[in-house]
Amino acid sequence: MIRSSHPSVPHGRSLLLAIVLLVLAACGPTVAPPTHAAVTTLTFLPPSTAQHYYESIAEIFNAQHPTLHIEVLHAPETMSYSNQDLTTQFAQYAGAADVLIFPELDSATLAAGGWVQDLEPLIDADPGFAPDDILAPLLAGDDPSAGRWAIPLYIEHPVVLYDKAAVEAAGARLPDADWTWEQFLAFARQLTPPEEDRWAFVDTQHNAALSFVYLNGGRLALEGAPALDDPLAVDALNWYAALARDHGILPANGQVCQASPNCFGRARMWVTSSAEQTAPDLGMLPLPRSDSAGVNPVWPHALYLSVATQDVDAAWRWMAYLSRTPPPPGRLPVRRSVLASPDYRTRLDEQVLRTYEAIFERSTPSPQRYAWFREVSAWLRDQGIPALLQGDTTAEALL
Repeated sequence: MIRSSHPSVPHGRSLLLAIVLLVLAACGPTVAPPTHAAVTTLTFLPPSTAQHYYESIAEIFNAQHPTLHIEVLHAPETMSYSNQDLTTQFAQYAGAADVLIFPELDSATLAAGGWVQDLEPLIDADPGFAPDDILAPLLAGDDPSAGRWAIPLYIEHPVVLYDKAAVEAAGARLPDADWTWEQFLAFARQLTPPEEDRWAFVDTQHNAALSFVYLNGGRLALEGAPALDDPLAVDALNWYAALARDHGILPANGQVCQASPNCFGRARMWVTSSAEQTAPDLGMLPLPRSDSAGVNPVWPHALYLSVATQDVDAAWRWMAYLSRTPPPPGRLPVRRSVLASPDYRTRLDEQVLRTYEAIFERSTPSPQRYAWFREVSAWLRDQGIPALLQGDTTAEALL
């Protein structure tokens, strides 16, 4: 939660309860198990941040499938998705559960690793799975010919939070979810505080810098290989640097707040993950794009099926069920039917819903799935971007 003194908005605990009740209502009545029926137990490993949500979903599923029991495992604290060495982590956890949720990795790594099963035959054999309902760029993966090793499940994405009171005090007109860089700059200028240690905009941990490349219609990878010399990428980083060096909107010397709870009062707008729970005095917008060609690079969390799974058919029933279930609060669905569901939509604040829709419609796979890009982006975030903001290098030299 951004500020612990405030109750959460509907995509906090109340949304969690509402979604669980929605799933329960849609599942129908509990069926009593037949006498002496054998029960198959499957293990499931979700992220620790969504542990309680999926425990509730598993309880519902278990009640409706008396011969199949889902045991939800607890993810260890060392399961950190910010770690660059995700491949090693994945190899460890893929052997710990029948089904797991993990950020999507590239097809070549998954095919060579031998940790998980190709899901293409299961998708083709299930007429109710409806793959066309999932965002096509995400379901296709980076190389469909190499197999389909994961099913995208939900999206966490950078969003802009803003201080509603500061916007009102400045008399600024609130932009809509389709705002452009020009509108962003005008809005930020209106919000620029007079104090030297206060800022109109803060990009916590520089998480948005590389997103702006894609929001400018550029790219950083092409068919799995580096494409860092894209002129549109250079233009985007020059625009980003100008926010600090020319306009004084973004702090150039270090971060004034590296986590959302610390940004309130020090910034008028800041970037955080959509998974963060907001407070009533905060609004949400998507990152702006330069023009209609801009897209949002998203790195979905996906479902995987371990090669050690003994009952593949039972595991697929659970995976297909999860694929049709609304995601945890603060995450975006990848299925159009979920996003369009009236029951789901009414449980989101109107502005949050518009933000999600804007991100959803412009989604494209992020190169974060590649190990080489995770190393590059970590260096850019920690060293390259700070040097760019301080004027120690140029975007051309950086890329």
